[in-house]
Amino acid sequence: MSSKRKAFSWTSQEGCSSHYMALDQKELIMLDTITHRHSNN
Repeated sequence: MSSKRKAFSWTSQEGCSSHYMALDQKELIMLDTITHRHSNN
């Protein structure tokens, strides 16, 4: 819950919409999994 609140405050500070933030988080997660796979291999 605290992490979600932090993300919310960050978006409000930057002036970005929550929708954009959600997309950004999804992309970050995808990139994270890809990097993890590469490091594993």
